[in-house]
Amino acid sequence: MRLRLPPLLPVLLCAGLSARLGALPPQTPSASEPATEGTYTFRTSVSSVVLDVVVTDGRGGLVSGLTRDNFRVMEDGAPQTVDFFEPHGSEASGPAALPPREQPGVYNNIPAAPSAASVDVLLVDSLNTELADQAYVRQQLLKFLEAEPAGMRIAIFTLGSRLRLLQGFTADPALLQAALKSKAGKAMLQNPALLVSAEEASTENKITQVFQEELAQAENAAQANQTTLSPGEAAIQGRMLGLQNFFVESHAFQTDYRILTTIHAMQAIARYLAILPGRKNLIWLSGSFPLAVMPNAPGASTTILPAAGGTLPGSSNLAYDYDSALRMTANLLTKAQIAVYPLDAHGASLNPMFQAAVSTNFVNNAMDPSPKVGGDQNRNFEQETAQNHDTMDMLARETGGEPFYNTNGIADAVSRAIRLGSNYYMIAYTPTNQDQDGKLRKIEVKLDRGKYKLSYHRSYFADQAPGTPGGIGLAPDNSFAAAMVRGLPAATQIVFKVRAVPADSQPATSLSAGKGRLKGPLAHYTLDYAAALRGFKLSLAPDGLRHGAMVVSAIAYDRDGSRLTSFGKSISFSLDRDNYARFLASGLPIHEELDLPAGEVYLRTGLYDPASGNIGTLEIPLKVSARGVETAANR
Repeated sequence: MRLRLPPLLPVLLCAGLSARLGALPPQTPSASEPATEGTYTFRTSVSSVVLDVVVTDGRGGLVSGLTRDNFRVMEDGAPQTVDFFEPHGSEASGPAALPPREQPGVYNNIPAAPSAASVDVLLVDSLNTELADQAYVRQQLLKFLEAEPAGMRIAIFTLGSRLRLLQGFTADPALLQAALKSKAGKAMLQNPALLVSAEEASTENKITQVFQEELAQAENAAQANQTTLSPGEAAIQGRMLGLQNFFVESHAFQTDYRILTTIHAMQAIARYLAILPGRKNLIWLSGSFPLAVMPNAPGASTTILPAAGGTLPGSSNLAYDYDSALRMTANLLTKAQIAVYPLDAHGASLNPMFQAAVSTNFVNNAMDPSPKVGGDQNRNFEQETAQNHDTMDMLARETGGEPFYNTNGIADAVSRAIRLGSNYYMIAYTPTNQDQDGKLRKIEVKLDRGKYKLSYHRSYFADQAPGTPGGIGLAPDNSFAAAMVRGLPAATQIVFKVRAVPADSQPATSLSAGKGRLKGPLAHYTLDYAAALRGFKLSLAPDGLRHGAMVVSAIAYDRDGSRLTSFGKSISFSLDRDNYARFLASGLPIHEELDLPAGEVYLRTGLYDPASGNIGTLEIPLKVSARGVETAANR
């Protein structure tokens, strides 16, 4: 479908967007499009690469005073020339640059842009954290906010069955505390139904042990009598294998759900932060880290077996491969300049053998050289703890953060993470290898002096465009669909404004292309978009026209998140020089129409650029009035 331009887009829609576009981080131009404004904003094309390097000494202290000449950058072993260098300190942020005030009916997905060189995001993860640890994390966060001075730009997300934005960026600790103490903040304390607790694991071990002991007695008796197992004893063996398979399968599906939910949350956060310039520090407070999000790191595995490495006889199909999802997540984190600081909510971990909820008969096992109850439980705990810490180490190393575990001082750890992430050296270079071959590029940064620790993003994918041979893209259709789920934070890779108002003339019959069975009185709405062209990858043809494509979608939800109606369509467009210059300043206009039911409606609007994989979304709460329109039943 060709782009349908409205005859006259209201000036109020474009004026604010035009004023705001000048403050947006400029794109690195594609190979097919000449540069208009240059800078070193990181895009996962290979035109330029930006690194935020944190330097610490042997005691963990920050190292300042370094210059461009002190740094050496290598990509896949080849020396690179540093084009841009800028040190950043932990100066307090000034007032946020707020989005322009909109007229009634006009909405935008432009977040308040912090003026500091870095911002901090707290991700409170209840999906992967036991309930008792969740309460302690909340207590420690309140302690941190009470002690820290104002001036740091912080946002708070929670992760349960889905990702939620609890509090947008603010430098006011009182607002952050109020968010944690609010009804929504207290609701983030959830029993993690998909996480196997120490008590549940102990119960499973006891049940399995009963069968193992019965089977062992039968096998010993059969061996002593030189006979085979009786039918009843063979049935015990079958029941034991069936029970073990059930536990392994259950754990496999639960782990798969947690991993996918976590990956989608990381992608949503990256898209939300994409429009903000500078470094973003993501402090991830969780009791377990089910999977590293940086594929191809040393020791990383993107194929997960059920039950933490458990196996099922003849059931190899239960292995899950997350390679493509992880590559996309890695690209999004790198593109948005996000460093991850994983923080173990367990604190100084206590072996579950010694928890009150878990009973272990040490007396009966004291003379057993290989006790089943305590021994297996202890080994499982040590393995899971080591795997969790390895994942945290890898995640922090590959994204330029630092892990925190074996500490009960969560408030102090959060404070240190913010301090580290606020002091860094920004380095930019143009890779000598300009091939967009989709391969992983490894980065190494060294200093010409001292024995210092350097933290930075250590790799990126030089990805081809989606749909080309070898290209993986950043946002296939299922990612756009995932970004359109109700309640997620706005994606800002494509910035846009939309005017959503009832049509001046309400027709007696629906003109909507929306899908869904609508009941009751309806109102006909017009949606007029103005989308920033910087979010699209356009190809420049020999005739001077710039060609592009997009998917535009809107989904109406009720309060409970049930879908009411929707539309979605693909649009292609071509712009001559004059229109390109005009829309670059005012935004690309798009006009759509949709019928909405009367009452409380949550309209989620979205744009997707297949060429770059960029996504922009915005959720609009509406109070829809039918205003005399006929009901569906009377039509």
